[in-house]
Amino acid sequence: MEKENNNTDEDVENISKESDNSSKASDKEILTDYSSVFTNYNTFVTRDALITWARDVGRQNGMVLTIKVSDNGNNRRRRPYVVLACERAGNYRKRIVREGGGKRKRDTGSKKNGCQFRLKGQKLGMIGEQVGWELSVICGVHNHGDVEDMEGHSFAGRLSTHEMALVEDMSKGLVKPKEILATLKQRDTSNATILKTLYNVRHRMKYNEKAGKSQMQFLMGKLVENNYIQWHRSCKKTDEVTDMLWAHPISINLVRNFPYVLVMDCTYKTNRYRLPLLEIVGITSTHKTFSVAFAYLKSERAENYEWALTRLQTIMKGCPMPNAIVTDRDLGLMKAIATIYPTSRHLICRWHINKNLIANCKKLFDDDEMWDSFESEWSILVKQESEELFNSKLATLEIKFSNYPGVLSYIKHTWLDPYKDRFVSAYTDTCMHLGVYTSNRAENSHASLKRQLVSSLGTFSDNWSEIDKLLLLQQTEIKASFQKSKYHYQHCFKFSIYKELRGFVSFFALYKIKEELKKTRGLLSGSFEIPCKCTIRVTHGLPCSHELYDFQMRNVPIPLDCIDSHWRMLSMEPSSRPNLCKHDVSTYDDDIDEICKLLKEKDKEQQRILIAKVREILKPEVNGLVEPSKKVVTKGRPSKKIDKSTRRDPSAFEYQESIKGSCSQKDSMPRNQAKNTPSSSMWSPNVFYSQPSIQKLPVRKPRSTIKMKYIEQIPEFFREYVSQIVDVIGDGNCGFRVVASMLGLGQENWPKIRVELLEELHKNYDIYMKMHKNQDHVEQLAKSLQNLESPVGSEYWMTLPDMGHFIASRYNIVLHFFSLTQCLTFLPLKSKPVAIELRSEVAMAFVNRNHFVHIILKKNSPVPPVADYWKRYHDELANGWDSAYTSRMDTFKLLIGLNVSITECIDLADD
Repeated sequence: MEKENNNTDEDVENISKESDNSSKASDKEILTDYSSVFTNYNTFVTRDALITWARDVGRQNGMVLTIKVSDNGNNRRRRPYVVLACERAGNYRKRIVREGGGKRKRDTGSKKNGCQFRLKGQKLGMIGEQVGWELSVICGVHNHGDVEDMEGHSFAGRLSTHEMALVEDMSKGLVKPKEILATLKQRDTSNATILKTLYNVRHRMKYNEKAGKSQMQFLMGKLVENNYIQWHRSCKKTDEVTDMLWAHPISINLVRNFPYVLVMDCTYKTNRYRLPLLEIVGITSTHKTFSVAFAYLKSERAENYEWALTRLQTIMKGCPMPNAIVTDRDLGLMKAIATIYPTSRHLICRWHINKNLIANCKKLFDDDEMWDSFESEWSILVKQESEELFNSKLATLEIKFSNYPGVLSYIKHTWLDPYKDRFVSAYTDTCMHLGVYTSNRAENSHASLKRQLVSSLGTFSDNWSEIDKLLLLQQTEIKASFQKSKYHYQHCFKFSIYKELRGFVSFFALYKIKEELKKTRGLLSGSFEIPCKCTIRVTHGLPCSHELYDFQMRNVPIPLDCIDSHWRMLSMEPSSRPNLCKHDVSTYDDDIDEICKLLKEKDKEQQRILIAKVREILKPEVNGLVEPSKKVVTKGRPSKKIDKSTRRDPSAFEYQESIKGSCSQKDSMPRNQAKNTPSSSMWSPNVFYSQPSIQKLPVRKPRSTIKMKYIEQIPEFFREYVSQIVDVIGDGNCGFRVVASMLGLGQENWPKIRVELLEELHKNYDIYMKMHKNQDHVEQLAKSLQNLESPVGSEYWMTLPDMGHFIASRYNIVLHFFSLTQCLTFLPLKSKPVAIELRSEVAMAFVNRNHFVHIILKKNSPVPPVADYWKRYHDELANGWDSAYTSRMDTFKLLIGLNVSITECIDLADD
């Protein structure tokens, strides 16, 4: 023990000498003694407890303590101890830079000023003994003032283990550093971390994750780690990747279960290499979209597409070939499909055809009314269900528009003659396509992916990380839809005719059957002698109204075996559906022996090369691949601003529409024409043009926000309180597009709004039944929410005030509604009121008697009275939502005219 004490005294003596050497630098400083503050005669249980107590006391007194010297006592010669010092202890040691080193001298600084403050904690026994720790003050004097704030002191701003994990999770979720810092501050008010610390931590995480690997090695390692299936091609000379495809293991299971309809489309601005991304999606039994595979291609040539589709064919080996494949008119992709999938029906997207008509034909019409009439006639033409009706309607169209030979020539020679069997219902309804006539599902997947990517300058590994997150969310939603169809009981299917289908068939199929059952009500018994011309049996694999009528007459439930196996599949496991995929369960021992025999026959050099290739296949994470080089745009003057946007460039039809100053001509149409007008979308892929060619128009890019358009459709007394009017695409889904816009989701997310409002209706079905007192009316509201196609007819439009309660309750918002005839405010029916500053207050308007727009009100503007049904049927928990708007509603009542209703008693659809 005497020797041990001598060593300890020796350490203290060394520290004292260091303090003496630095005393000259601190002669002019203010000396403050904190010995009494840190004097503690208690025994600490552990070393960490001692350090924590000392640092907490130091923080309270405006100082930051660090570990100066530490010894855990492993040499068994002395007791474990730790010496704590002020962060400003010691002196800056200047780094010696050799002459001629070529390094620029940095402008450096230091916070060290030779502070003498020291604390020593020492264990009361040797290592391994269960004894406590004591604390003593070696030097309690500081030669500087107290710290006012801990921010800016690097040691005080260090992240704890828990905080490090939080930063890592939030960084993976693409949360911005400033938002992460705000979260840390909210969780711990004493947190002293600064933004630079977070940037350093994030950089260190990325560096540690890659561990010195190249981009391609890191990507391949992640694909192997997560059991992805991947293929790639590379340049033989440079090992630079030219084409690459990967697929998630669960996506492979899904495409094996649901191989019947695939949608394919390419998109751009997703990666720094400027490679087009081919996305292949499928459709589940619950009518959900799932991503099958992602392929980065060197170009959009048939050869590249054939390579990708061949890989897809390998994934689907042993499964039925797709009944239908839907794409746009990408000639290279069409050629590849004909080569790789010769037995599959190829359908061309109607939406893209309609937009090509706008780009090529609209300018040939001098009269807007004639153009609108042509659009309507064309839409009716392509929906004809028999060849005879199609030919008759085409003859009528040719007579009606005989004064426009250029238009007739374009539609015949560019579309009808070569491709009518790929988009006209009379020809396409001869195969099972599940009602998919457009590539909108792929377009929506593009939009979701680009929102997730945020930037168009990501690498393969960056993009894979975001795609993996997107697939996880997608698969979660699909699993939930399966479970809902299996175990959720829908009251509308409680009748005995659905007895054998409940829990075994998806809800989407049941709703389709329900629609067919409604058709049987208007059929006479003798009408069944006429041959059935229904197409749903072929296009969807579901019984038509004639079959259902027969089941009703025989008073028997619909048999399960008359439903196609597609709708009966409610699982992600391929084995759960018998005889769908014939998996090869045999071993490959003979093949391996043959390969080894062939390898032994080669010479040493060939063996070395072949073994290296096999090793690259088995261990792709150690490959020598090089990521693609960035494509440089040589045309035009280089821009100083880096374009990170993932948003596509405007298409030709948008330039054509912008000439008339409107992105949607349907807004001013009569209702019977607007519902048949082709839809619009924010996302449009490449378009191939035919003669006459489209010249580049010197017009500005069309915008969705047009200030004060439709202002005349707002009640005159209220127009001064409108700050801005935001227009949306008018395709029959405009009401749902407005809700998506108001929620900040972007109008392209209108399908999500439809699904969530339908969930709201089912969740609170009893409340809405009490509200409307009519089951048929409630069922009609549910039906109008189920259609996810675009465009849609008026029977699928949003109806207010009925759906105003759905919107306010589902999203917990305050919704103000305006039209020339009715103005109301909708409040949540069941939720507890939130503080006024935390509420989301939004507004929309019904204009031209056929269109909805998003309006932005000025602050503290008058608002309409609360809807009557909210007052009658809201839950007690929702009391108080309306009290915050009393004065604003009173002002509105003083301004309102006699021709505007403020009661919930009229139906705008009949307006």
